[in-house]
Amino acid sequence: MHANVRFEHQLFAVESEHTVNCMLELQAPPAPEGRTRPPLHLALVIDRSGSMAGLKLEVTRECAAFLVRRLAPTDELALVTHDDEVRLLAPLAPVDQTALIPRIGTIRPGGQTNLSGGWLKGVEELGRSAGEGPRKVLLLTDGLANVGVADPGSLVQMTRRQAEEANVGTTTVGFGEDFDEDLLTAMADAGRGNAHYAPTPDAAPAIFASEFDGLMSLVAQNVSVEIAMSEDVAFLGILKRVPVRSGARRRPGLARRRLRR
Repeated sequence: MHANVRFEHQLFAVESEHTVNCMLELQAPPAPEGRTRPPLHLALVIDRSGSMAGLKLEVTRECAAFLVRRLAPTDELALVTHDDEVRLLAPLAPVDQTALIPRIGTIRPGGQTNLSGGWLKGVEELGRSAGEGPRKVLLLTDGLANVGVADPGSLVQMTRRQAEEANVGTTTVGFGEDFDEDLLTAMADAGRGNAHYAPTPDAAPAIFASEFDGLMSLVAQNVSVEIAMSEDVAFLGILKRVPVRSGARRRPGLARRRLRR
């Protein structure tokens, strides 16, 4: 792992204080060639609420089927749908394309949107996996939550807690021109995943190719950074939201520094 620290300024007047931003870049080593990739453990959570009726749900089904076709039999997938009720169409198990794709085709629009319930069911299924490899919820929705936990801040905090405590990530794929971009982006950021927008089925290859590239090239997880500051430097804050554990002389993360020379 190679670390590089870049400061916004290099020279300062010694007789006064300065607030300085710095950016920490971590470059991971390339994945070893010829290695067998670990299996993926995924929960595909599909919004089938009334707001998804029509083209949005049609696109969602086609994107979901595309994903299933890309998975290997050694991967594990759970299939969850939700409107105001949550349904487990397929529990977490090795991928069986001949069984999963027809089930995706039966998904029809329903009532309101229990987004939190569908997401939580996906997390629950991933908790049954004991194998190595990435674990991630793939949330396919327009993000218009109105049943269960509907507060955006609470939904974001839930995804953050699972990413930090259970190492379960969340990636969101938004559908429809009216999708809640702010909520889905915040959930993906908190869940250490990615936020995508799928206007048509043609977007599916690029979206899932991006996800697979990231999941299959994973070489490091739960990386922590220790920043030790001298007595002349005061820590002011983190510019990007990352977990921080404070110590006497220890603050991991990206830091804004004040020089007192």
